[in-house]
Amino acid sequence: MDPADRAALLSVAELQPDRRAVATSGTSERGEHVWRSTPDSSFCQVTVTASDIVTADVLATALLSGGRSDLDGMVARFDVGVLAVTRDGRLYGTPSGL
Repeated sequence: MDPADRAALLSVAELQPDRRAVATSGTSERGEHVWRSTPDSSFCQVTVTASDIVTADVLATALLSGGRSDLDGMVARFDVGVLAVTRDGRLYGTPSGL
């Protein structure tokens, strides 16, 4: 879902055998409900694909909380795909996509 327009799609995640789970954490449904750990936590929505739902869900929430400064480290540490949206509409993603 596009966080700026709940009736629009932002992207489609095509699941693969090694990334068969997808989770999104964001502010469009429940507002600011995630504690922000850093001042640069400018993401309003983060979608993660991973091998399992727990990893996808935990990392989506962690990246929403931590922001851009945590994105590269998380992607280097875990085999995941990420699409993150900032409050001003910029997109950040992994080279392999979702």
